[in-house]
Amino acid sequence: MAAIPPSWINSEFLEKALRSNGKHPDVRVISFDIKRAALAGDHYGSEMYRATVKTRENGNTEETSVIIKLELTRGQLSETVKISNVFMQEVNAFTDVHGALSAILEDAIPDLQPFAAKCIYVHHAPQARGMVLEDLKTEGFRLANVSLGLDLKHCQLVLGKIAQYHAASIVLHEKNPNCFQKFLSNFYNSDSVKKFEPVVRGTIRSCAEMISTCPGYEKYVDVLHSLEDTLVPDMRKAIAMDDSGYNVLNHGDLWLNNIMFRYNEDSQQVQDVRFVDYQLSYYSSPVVDLFYFLIS
Repeated sequence: MAAIPPSWINSEFLEKALRSNGKHPDVRVISFDIKRAALAGDHYGSEMYRATVKTRENGNTEETSVIIKLELTRGQLSETVKISNVFMQEVNAFTDVHGALSAILEDAIPDLQPFAAKCIYVHHAPQARGMVLEDLKTEGFRLANVSLGLDLKHCQLVLGKIAQYHAASIVLHEKNPNCFQKFLSNFYNSDSVKKFEPVVRGTIRSCAEMISTCPGYEKYVDVLHSLEDTLVPDMRKAIAMDDSGYNVLNHGDLWLNNIMFRYNEDSQQVQDVRFVDYQLSYYSSPVVDLFYFLIS
């Protein structure tokens, strides 16, 4: 990932993004500051930046913060990202279904809290594709302490929110059976898995090599080696959609770095949750999201 954002992210770009919803047609960007929004390696398929933007509209000056998420176009993983089309999968989630899912939930649940940040603008250009998203950090959301794991209250919030998301997708599918056509394919059943599989094999071999040096654990070395050729095919089979089963729109990558929480300022008790990074969204069994979250 490059630390310096592309030069085309400028005042003109930011003005176009902020005007795109039609609510601020005369907004002007006075100044802006862009910094990396995530550490290198935190998000494998994208580059993430946080832009703090000072604007003026109708004589009023304001400061706002947005997240700019760009498709990865440089580095070893860029070809895999392009082949798998994971960036557009997230764009499709935000532009094609999130609005409909939110509407279903708002009709059913009073005082509903959203499940995702708002997508402000989608950028398509020869040099790159990108999205401008609401900055959840300004709303008080942050990642949990990964080293501590999650307590019961955190888990209840996550499972409650993903249950709402799944349930709304069932209702939407009943209304429009073709609404999830773009989500029948995913990273694991695309051509990108051909590049991904050697990485898995190498990881397993490295793990087996390390385990072989740990007294008392040598018996697991053969078990790990036996997974080299079977893990990815078995994983693809496990997550495949079954027409005779119970299917929902899965988040697809429900682990701690993709879950943000808001806490009470005084008690520091967790209050709310949002999901980020929908690049692996796909239509399949809800057990996939549940299992993925539990093992993470």
